[in-house]
Amino acid sequence: MRWLVGWSSIAASFGTVGAVGNGGEGRTVHPVGSQLLWGDPDPLWAVGDWRPDEIRVIGVATPEGAPTARLAVLGCCGATDEQLRVGLLAARGGAMRHLTAWPGSYTAVVQIGRRITVAGDLAGARPVFHTPWANGTAYATAALPLADLIEAQLD
Repeated sequence: MRWLVGWSSIAASFGTVGAVGNGGEGRTVHPVGSQLLWGDPDPLWAVGDWRPDEIRVIGVATPEGAPTARLAVLGCCGATDEQLRVGLLAARGGAMRHLTAWPGSYTAVVQIGRRITVAGDLAGARPVFHTPWANGTAYATAALPLADLIEAQLD
């Protein structure tokens, strides 16, 4: 099984990202066997047996004071690196539709400043799940890890 998991702290207070417990124990939650694609304050991980060509992460230089802009594409995506860069620039301007226009079956995660957008493939083969957690939102392409994270019981 392979999946991606991330965290959006846009609704969280500063310093609560991935914190465990209320005592400020200083531990950070992260998936076992994961590969960090980008770090705090809103980390993204790939978990499982991904081929190197199935994980592509790009960022664009931003003017001083401008928000961070980065894109991760996981899965089989037929876009070139230049097409990904152009898609990220379009997303930075608000045009998210470009993230689902490339051929293939993939999940796209774009971060513009503190805003994160996750786009599953149009066929629905790569669904995206989310749940409130630690004053923010955890998201993943597998439901079970999120259920484990929040210690959900069977409905």
